[in-house]
Amino acid sequence: MTSKLPLEKDAEFFAYHQYRDYVVFRELAKRETVPAFKAILEQLIESEYQDYSYWLRYCVPKKFYVPQRDILFFVFLRRVFGLTFTAKFLERDEKEIIEAYQQFLQHTEEPLRSDVAKILEHEREHERMLISQIREGKVEFLGSIILGLNDGLIELSGALIGFAFALQQSRLVGILGFITGISAAFSMSASAYLQARYDQTRNPRIAAAYTGITYLVVVAILVAPFLFITEMAWTLLSFFAVVAVLILVTSFYASVVQERRFRTVAGEMVLLSVGVTFLTFLLASLFRELFGMG
Repeated sequence: MTSKLPLEKDAEFFAYHQYRDYVVFRELAKRETVPAFKAILEQLIESEYQDYSYWLRYCVPKKFYVPQRDILFFVFLRRVFGLTFTAKFLERDEKEIIEAYQQFLQHTEEPLRSDVAKILEHEREHERMLISQIREGKVEFLGSIILGLNDGLIELSGALIGFAFALQQSRLVGILGFITGISAAFSMSASAYLQARYDQTRNPRIAAAYTGITYLVVVAILVAPFLFITEMAWTLLSFFAVVAVLILVTSFYASVVQERRFRTVAGEMVLLSVGVTFLTFLLASLFRELFGMG
């Protein structure tokens, strides 16, 4: 069996990735109901297919296969996190391809060099420009969503820990946390509404709704362990596990959409959550000592 030439290896690598993106965008377009988004996806499909067709001429295999599980994964992302997140998630994965193209250009000659440079331009500029045109409500109001998530995680988690160490009764802590969370949700919604009134690019009512609803979802998730688990040790263990999952999911979503490093976003949230939790633990301990509840 003869080994493949370097060009054939590179061509297969590039062709497969262009084909994968083409198939994913095609499947997303089939399911897209917003005409403007569908038009953008169709442009991305055409761009990916052109690049795939170019590399196909240098490949020995003339057909490629994308596993159904990969396609379903991106369809799932679209339904849960939205089209902007899914497109940017794909674009984030393109960094490896861009680096491979740049390395390929270093050891290739004309006319192949010019052709590959055009393909690289597609990857770096054209697709980014198209993806930036996607305007989803949930992304337009990402600040409101993140505000609700962050405040819910940081403020309520601190309050729940304080209640837990002061009262030592899971059900009572859950009830107090739920009441506190509901009040805080209304307060956050009002603040978001007033803030958006001075921001001409956002609708105050929608901003308030996104903030309040997100906060309420966080309240329900954080309070659940205290309402349904009676043993305090297991309650706290479950609570910290829930907080960790929320931080990871929130940080991952925000890092992709805002194009920031996941570690940076997650690190900020962890530091704030741990800091507030530690302070409330100290206050709760002091409260128990002063009032003889220990």
